[in-house]
Amino acid sequence: MFITNVSFFILFFGFSIDSTIVYFGSKGKINLSWIVSMLLPLLVIQCSLFAATLFIAHFFFHSTLFQTGVTTDGAFWAFAFIFSNILYNYFSAFLLSKKVFFKISLYNVIAQALLLGWMLLEKQTGGSAVFVIEDLIPVYTCLYIVNGVVVIILAFKTNTEKVEFKNPFKIFDKQMLQYTGLVFAGNTLQFFAYRVDIWLMEYYHSRYALGIYALSSKIAQLWWLIPQLVATLLFPLTALGHQSVSEKKFFRIIAMAVACSLVTAIAAIFIFPFFIDIAVGALYRDSYFPFLFLMPGIVMWSVNILIAARLAGEGNVSINLQGSALCFILILVLDFWLIPSKAAVGAAVASSIAYSCSTIFVIVKYLKWRKK
Repeated sequence: MFITNVSFFILFFGFSIDSTIVYFGSKGKINLSWIVSMLLPLLVIQCSLFAATLFIAHFFFHSTLFQTGVTTDGAFWAFAFIFSNILYNYFSAFLLSKKVFFKISLYNVIAQALLLGWMLLEKQTGGSAVFVIEDLIPVYTCLYIVNGVVVIILAFKTNTEKVEFKNPFKIFDKQMLQYTGLVFAGNTLQFFAYRVDIWLMEYYHSRYALGIYALSSKIAQLWWLIPQLVATLLFPLTALGHQSVSEKKFFRIIAMAVACSLVTAIAAIFIFPFFIDIAVGALYRDSYFPFLFLMPGIVMWSVNILIAARLAGEGNVSINLQGSALCFILILVLDFWLIPSKAAVGAAVASSIAYSCSTIFVIVKYLKWRKK
């Protein structure tokens, strides 16, 4: 659960300010001075929250929260992992607002490639598939620290304005606060929507069943990699009002993304069993059916990823919040209904239905909004 826990803290401690930096930075309202000025008070708050969380977990719940497969010093690696990710997110958001796309996308691809690499390592280590990634935490953390340093250097090299410290309470205005709050609320709900099935699978079923579902879910989510990379470009370009992402071209992007997802998903249905045997062994063949039931929702959700980026760039994040709320409610209800009796297949069906319904909801809301 190390990855699940640190992912939550990255979201919670980051306050979704990276989205604020991209949106307002694209409009010229946030520069490097703004980020540098906000960084110290943010880090103080974040470190205090981290220490308080560890204290409460240890003394009241007797939990370390962060256990890894290779070290007992999970808190150290969690701290390094969380704050290297947060710094990376803040400064890469600044670069995205300045249309420095290629190198940021390259770093994301490297990180995702490492996550995929653990499945190949599993065959040699002989451990449990769902926990091998935790054995790579030190390596993965060091990768993000290096990436963070590179991105910070690149941000200062890209910057053309004088960097000076300003009063953080004066530069974070009401409009920024409202935008950040809505994005943070939506991201938090979506995070729980992504994770509640993992928590309930762990509660109701064995580690093997959890591993089966986690494996199928992680592989299925690889279909979001390309839409997420496109969304990374779409967000700041939309905020800038760039002609390359006009409404007509945006619908072409969606059509291409759906077509690619469908073709590759159909191919994966036939390739998946052979891939599993090669990557992690025949023991995990049971992940095939959860993967199969996940794919319709995964393909649908790729559309939602692109529309969410479009709406965020337009400054209309309330629709994203509504979509995330609907997705979370549906997954929560369906998971409690299906997971106890149907295990991994039930979790997959629940997620697929929730992703599909909430995507349809967002599409309808988006089209109505565009007509106004």
